[in-house]
Amino acid sequence: MRAEYFITQKENEQQQAIALNQLQQVIQYSESTQCRRRLLLSYFSEELPEGSCNNCDNCTRSIETEDRTEDARKFLTCVYQTRERFGLNHIIDIIRGANTQKIRDYHHNQLTTYGCGKERSRDSWMAIGHALLQQHFLTERRDNYPTYHLNSNSVKLLKGHAEFYMEVEARPTYSMPATVADAVNNQPLDDNQSALLQSLRALRKRLADELGVAPYVIFTDTALLGMVHNLPTSEPEFLKIPGVGQKKLQSYYVPFTNEIKIHMGQHPDLVPVPQPADQQKPTETTRAPSRASQQARGNAVGLAQQGFSLNEIAKACDRQPATVLDYLSSALEEGEQFDLSNLVAADHYDVIAQAIQEVGDARLKPIKEHLGDDYSYDEIRLVRAQLRGQQTQSFAN
Repeated sequence: MRAEYFITQKENEQQQAIALNQLQQVIQYSESTQCRRRLLLSYFSEELPEGSCNNCDNCTRSIETEDRTEDARKFLTCVYQTRERFGLNHIIDIIRGANTQKIRDYHHNQLTTYGCGKERSRDSWMAIGHALLQQHFLTERRDNYPTYHLNSNSVKLLKGHAEFYMEVEARPTYSMPATVADAVNNQPLDDNQSALLQSLRALRKRLADELGVAPYVIFTDTALLGMVHNLPTSEPEFLKIPGVGQKKLQSYYVPFTNEIKIHMGQHPDLVPVPQPADQQKPTETTRAPSRASQQARGNAVGLAQQGFSLNEIAKACDRQPATVLDYLSSALEEGEQFDLSNLVAADHYDVIAQAIQEVGDARLKPIKEHLGDDYSYDEIRLVRAQLRGQQTQSFAN
C-alpha cells in the first residue's frame, strides 16, 4: 500500500503503469508457492532443467494440499455478479456479508453470493483470491485501480471442467511460554468462573461479528481465562492479561471490564486468583524497544531523504505527523543528515537558525515568540535538531 501510494504520486501515467506492473510482479513472486529459482529464471526467459532447486523456502518446506474448488467457485461467481468491476477487498466484503456503505450503494447485499462465505476469515479469502491469480483462474487489470476479471480458466472451473487446489504450509503449532499460558490454562474453574468465561466468549463473538473477523482476533481463550482468574477492572490490571497491549487496551478495555464488573456485582464471592510473581506479564517499562518503531523511524528518515513532506511520510508510514516529527528530530540530532527543503520553507530556515543563535536552543517557546506566528513549532524543531546534529558531528571530528 505504501509503494502504491508513492507510485500514484508520479505525474507521468506511463511511468505509473510500469511501476504498478513491476510491483505486481514482486507481489506475485513473494506469494507464489512455486520454486523461487524457477520463477527468477523464467523472468529472464530461462528454464531450470531439474524442475526445482530443492534449496529455496518453497522447495524445502512441508506443505499440504486442500481441495478448495467450491470456495473458488463462490469467489468467481461473485466476480461475475459484480460485472468484473471491483477488486479483491470488495469481493471479500460481499462474500463475508459485510455491511459497508459501498455494498449498500451498489445493492450488492442482494446478490446470491452475499454472505455465502462468512464462515471463513478475511485472511482465508484473501489467500484464495491470491491463489486464483497465481494459478491463472483470474486476471487482474490495473487501470485507475485494480479489478478482477474472469478468463477461460475461470469458465472451466465454474462449469465443473477444472478443480482448484491450494497449497497450505504445514506450520508448527506455537504456544505461549509455560510461565504464562500454563499458569492461566491449567487452573480449574468453579461454576461462577465458568459462567463469566461464557459471558466473555459471547461478548467476544458479538464484537468479532461486528468487525467481520474471527473471534481469536479479538482475544484468545488464554486471554479470556486470564480475565476470569484476575478479574481486571483497571487499565494497569487489564494490561497484565496475556495478549493485551496498548492497542487492545484502547479498543476493548471498556466492554470487557464492564462485563467483568457486572458479573462481580452478581457474584460477590468472586475474587482474583493470586499469581506467582515470576508468572506475571512483564510491564511496558521492562520491554525492549519496539522493533516496529525502529523500522518506522528508518522508513521515515529514508522518505525524508527522498524529499517527501511530513504529511506524505506520515501517511506512508501509517503514523501521526507528530510521531514522524519525533523520528526525524531524533535522527537529525544523532547526526543523520537530509535536505529539509520539503519540511521547512526555504526562506524560513536561515531566519530560524539566526533566531536560535540569538535566543538559544534550550526551549522552543522563546524561539517561537521571537519569530512570530509565521513560523511553526515543527519547522523550529527540525532546524534546531539539524543544527544540534551538525554541532555534535563537528565535535566528533
